[in-house]
Amino acid sequence: MAKPALKAAKEALVVKNYELAIEQSKKALSFDANNYNANVFLGVAYFSTKQLSESKEAYLDAIKIDEKAVLAWQGLWNLYESTHDISELHKITPILASKFLELEEQNKCLNTVNKYMEVVKKYGNKADEFKALKLLTPEEGEIYEYLEGRVLPLQTVYMQMVDIQESMDRCYFESEVNKRKTRLGARLEQVMRDVELEIYKDSPLETLYNQIINYAETDEIRRLTESKLLHMYNKLLILSEIKEKSHWRERIWDLIQGMVTLHIPEQAAWTIYFEWQDHSDISFFQSAELQEYIELFPGSPLAQALFAFRNSDLWHKEHPIQLEDSNNSAELAKETKEEDDSENSVDKKENEEDIISSTMMPQDEVLANLTEAYENAPQSTIISECLAKYYIHLKEYEYAIGLSKAALEVLKRLQQDTGVKLDKLTRIFQLCLAIGYSHYEVPRYLFQAMHYYDILLAADPRNYHALLGKGLVQIENEQYSDAVKTLGLLLDDHENDPSLSELSWCYFKTGNLPKAISTVEKCLDVLLSMDVERFKIAEAYYRYGIYILNRKSENYLEDSFSAFVSSLRKDPNYAPAYTSLGLYYRDIHDMVRATKCFQKAFELDASQVEAAEALAKTFAEANEWELVEVISRRVLNTSENDLKRKKKFNWHHTSLGVLELNAKNFHKAIVHFQSALRISPKDTNAWSGLGEAYARSGRYVSALKAFNRASILDPDDWYVKYFIATLEKDMGEYEVAVSTLSEILAVRSKELCVQVSLAETYVRLAKLYHARGFYSRAADSLEKSIQICCNVLKEDITSIFSWEILGDACLSFCQLKNYHNRFPNSLISDILFTTEAMKCANNGRQFENMIYLPDLETSSGAIFIAAVAITCFTIHLSLVADDKLLLPVSWYNLGSSYYRFYECDTTKDATLQVAINCIKQAIKLEAKNYVFWNMLGVLFSQTKAVRSAQHCYIQSLLLNERSSGVWANYGALCIQNHDVECANAAFTRSISIDPDNSQAWLGKAYCSIAVGSIRKAVQIIHHAFEISSGKMPDVNYWYADTMLHAVNTEDFVTTDGDIWSATYAIKRYLGENPTDTFAYYIKASLLEHLGETTDSVPSAIRLCELLEQEYDVSESPVILKRFIDAKALLGRLYLAKKSFENSVEQAGIALDLLEGEEDEDIKRTTLGLNLTCGTASFFLNKLEKSLDCFEKALLVSDSNADVVVLVSKVLWALGSENGKQAAREQLFEALEQSPSHIGSLLCLGAIAIYDEDDAVCSAIEDSIAHLKKDEVLRSGALKQVQIMEVLLTKKIDESMIKSLLQRFLHVYPFAASSWTLLTNRYASKSLANAFATTLYTHPSRPDDLAQSYRLQNSIDRAQVAIHLVPWDSANWKALHGVTHEALVSSDAS
Repeated sequence: MAKPALKAAKEALVVKNYELAIEQSKKALSFDANNYNANVFLGVAYFSTKQLSESKEAYLDAIKIDEKAVLAWQGLWNLYESTHDISELHKITPILASKFLELEEQNKCLNTVNKYMEVVKKYGNKADEFKALKLLTPEEGEIYEYLEGRVLPLQTVYMQMVDIQESMDRCYFESEVNKRKTRLGARLEQVMRDVELEIYKDSPLETLYNQIINYAETDEIRRLTESKLLHMYNKLLILSEIKEKSHWRERIWDLIQGMVTLHIPEQAAWTIYFEWQDHSDISFFQSAELQEYIELFPGSPLAQALFAFRNSDLWHKEHPIQLEDSNNSAELAKETKEEDDSENSVDKKENEEDIISSTMMPQDEVLANLTEAYENAPQSTIISECLAKYYIHLKEYEYAIGLSKAALEVLKRLQQDTGVKLDKLTRIFQLCLAIGYSHYEVPRYLFQAMHYYDILLAADPRNYHALLGKGLVQIENEQYSDAVKTLGLLLDDHENDPSLSELSWCYFKTGNLPKAISTVEKCLDVLLSMDVERFKIAEAYYRYGIYILNRKSENYLEDSFSAFVSSLRKDPNYAPAYTSLGLYYRDIHDMVRATKCFQKAFELDASQVEAAEALAKTFAEANEWELVEVISRRVLNTSENDLKRKKKFNWHHTSLGVLELNAKNFHKAIVHFQSALRISPKDTNAWSGLGEAYARSGRYVSALKAFNRASILDPDDWYVKYFIATLEKDMGEYEVAVSTLSEILAVRSKELCVQVSLAETYVRLAKLYHARGFYSRAADSLEKSIQICCNVLKEDITSIFSWEILGDACLSFCQLKNYHNRFPNSLISDILFTTEAMKCANNGRQFENMIYLPDLETSSGAIFIAAVAITCFTIHLSLVADDKLLLPVSWYNLGSSYYRFYECDTTKDATLQVAINCIKQAIKLEAKNYVFWNMLGVLFSQTKAVRSAQHCYIQSLLLNERSSGVWANYGALCIQNHDVECANAAFTRSISIDPDNSQAWLGKAYCSIAVGSIRKAVQIIHHAFEISSGKMPDVNYWYADTMLHAVNTEDFVTTDGDIWSATYAIKRYLGENPTDTFAYYIKASLLEHLGETTDSVPSAIRLCELLEQEYDVSESPVILKRFIDAKALLGRLYLAKKSFENSVEQAGIALDLLEGEEDEDIKRTTLGLNLTCGTASFFLNKLEKSLDCFEKALLVSDSNADVVVLVSKVLWALGSENGKQAAREQLFEALEQSPSHIGSLLCLGAIAIYDEDDAVCSAIEDSIAHLKKDEVLRSGALKQVQIMEVLLTKKIDESMIKSLLQRFLHVYPFAASSWTLLTNRYASKSLANAFATTLYTHPSRPDDLAQSYRLQNSIDRAQVAIHLVPWDSANWKALHGVTHEALVSSDAS
């Protein structure tokens, strides 16, 4: 029944009636479910109708029924092909291909495989391609063998597989590294190693490479694949664990041995072949192998290095060439035979040398090739070995050390990566390090050298090079006994070794001179019989000469001389022999030959310090300092031998320090002197030089320390003490400097330089005293300076600096106006009027109107002193006429002295012109000195030549725009010419450069005054005074003037402290200007405000005397007016002093002088005088006269309220009822005109209390209560107002006193009197604390604050009160009281 259905299904498939085919196939299966063909037909029909899942199911059912049949497999393969199901194709294709193979259907098998390859290539990835290609390999079965010849060759298949695998590995490497390197704590190098290990661990590449090698059709492919395999093995070796490294190392070695044996030109294999072999010398390798490598890889770094090294002088020295082994052996043998026949041995030797030299490369070419090779391959140990040895050969020890260190690191990494341990090669580099350290910067690295020698000897106790090197290091370390033992071990194996010379030196140094001589004699016999360097023989002869010289036997000088000559015959370039010959000739006083020998020794070897020092001394004596510098610098730059440690010399540093000092390279000089002191810390000259270098570079503290150290080392060196004094002088320690210089003169009284320095120090000390206000001390110092200068000039009238200092001292004396009588006229005249001095003075007078001292009319006073200063500077000018350095300064000093003379006598304009001419001369000689231009600007300012002065200031600022003083002077010029804006800008610039320039601040205040900012000007002047510390006369004057103005006008709040500061300032000003009447007036007025009559009265008297003298001369009404004001001031001061009669007298004189004058100023003065006279008369009980004066004052003042109060007080004091009534009437009238006049209210209130007039008391109390706060504070009667209000309140209603005081404190919280009344009346600790806290937080007087602390009744508060006002006995009493109470309470407890 199934067959018809199958037949119908087959026919339906043929006609492509797939639905019918499905139906018939299913029908057949309904009869026979295991019918193979029915399932196949059903799969085909389903596939054709795109019902792929049903198709697949049908094919699989068919395969289950019969796995051996092909149709179902073929249909299923077609299904997978159409759906591009690569994974299923991978599974089914080998099965289908095997089925065709079994059926011997080769074409179908090939087509299936080809289609499979095409589908995978088109729709699969690289892994799919790799798997597909694998089907065509023998490892996958018989398919390749069956299709061989019709599919790709195995070589191609494997190569394609390798390409695919390498591509996949690269992609995996990149993606994994990028992914993992961003993880926390990941290191890129380790990440790359981990990924590479993952790739290579299970990689099929090794198998594939081996298969390519096996099936390679050409040698080229085989070699390329072997190279890849070697690279892979090397990677696996590096990445593998330690226990696995030997496996990979063996594989690599087997691979490269085969390559080398077959002469395959694989550079990596050959390189590893050489690099992995442990050896102690390049000669370990076969020459043929080395030559073959060079020929195979001529461009490689290793080949370049091997070729250069094997053709170097070092190689030929260690491996002498054999003529018969050369490339031209036949020709060379022929030449040799001919030479033997002629028996011309000399020609033969020369010919051999020519042949050897023709095969050698020049040293520079060898080094260049080795260096280039190393730069291109720094990981090559063989290149490093060649270059390190050649560096040692060239004595380039620094480079050898660095290279050997790097090579040891390479060897260490090589062992870590590959497990290859190269002990012999390691010892080569350790030996290079030891040799390098032995010779580089000796003795810095001798310890390291000894360390490596010990390592080498631990591995090989008889190592020749290590024993020799260790012995030499011990000699350098002066361990001669140890060196004898070490060299003895060496000589046990090498009896006739040249190291006998070193052994003899050790014997000599240990004191065994006979043994040293016998050893060196044996050494000479050995050396003369050997072909050794001439240097060795010369050294032995030299040492023999040294031993003979020290033995001092008969004819020892001649024998040693002969030995030195023999040394030079063997080696004419052996420097120590020249040094010894130089010393020999110097001892026999043949200086010409000695110098030649020293020069030759030093030319050959800069380490010959004895020769260098002798040459330096010779050239220094000949003043050839350039040659001294050359020698010193060469000694300094050399690194040969242990110059610093063994010789202990520092003369080269000292000489270089002196040279740099003279060249003004102070920093370099400091470095050299410090280096000298490191070598010899007790070198006094080096300490002195260091101190001088520090001093000249401005580092005075360090310089002083250095000189003090030198002085401690050599206390008798007066020159060091002189330097110390100079430093102390430059540091402003003038008193100490005077003491030091005086100590020197006590021992060396004739040293003119010390005397001159002492005189200069006294002048500077005088200027310091003058600035501090110690004028008497300044005069003393100037007298001493003048005395010293005169003493020096008596010894040497041409002493330039003495004349300059003497002139400076005289100029300083001019400023001490109160001490001109102490000027030593006769002493100076004895010097100035000498013939030589007058001659010099006349030579210096080069302009008209220059002062000639004998023609001067006066012989004392400021004019005479200034003239003396001018004469001194004129003589100084004459003496320095030929000195281009000092001449400009001399002209400047002379011009400054003429300007000082002009200031003493401003009527003589000619002297000002002379000053200008002098400064012009200074500028002609030194046009770039901004100080000169500034001084010329000052002088032109005096002549009213504004444009010229401006030009000078601008020129000065162009030379130095950072000069604060020049900007201030320019500002002064601008303000003199009413250019306030420009002046303000100049002063501002000056202050920005130097904020402590008080003159600039004073100019700034002038600008503020010019624009009407008085308050700001006062603040600026106050600041200027603070920063000047009272040292600037102009600032002192204007500060005192502004303080007096502030006190008089009450525009500014001032304290007693401010007034005292102003008084101090004006006293300092008067100290320098004792005849300034304005200053005396300010001083007396300030003291008047302070109530200090003790000092104020003499000042006023002096003021009156000076004004009277001026009036006698000029009879000026202005002076008369000032004289009257002075008398009025004196009258008030007498009144304050309670000298009433004198007060009446002075006021009377002034009133007499004012008779007939009617202007407003006269009226005010008359008012004051009448008040003074009336008050004084009142206290003299001359009440009638007092009343008369007050009435006159009342008349003059137009019933001024203050005058009314005074008149009322006098009327009341007369005691008559009429007088008292008149007083009441006067006060009522005053209050009608000025209801808020505090004085009238207080006076009338007192009268009302006396009269018990409650109505008036109430009215007065009400008026006082309504007074404005500003009026009370401005009048200064706060305390009186408060007391009066309390009295009035007590009179009216005593219970209201507390509320009154509280209300008063609410308005005036800082009123100490109110707090005191409240605290005394209502005792309370909290009230006392509030009192203290309030005053502490408000501006208050110290005595008020002290009172607040005192009322707190505690020991610590009482102590604070004493601290604030220690002169107040109440504070001490309070402390005593609280202390007593504390003791009583403690006893009671």
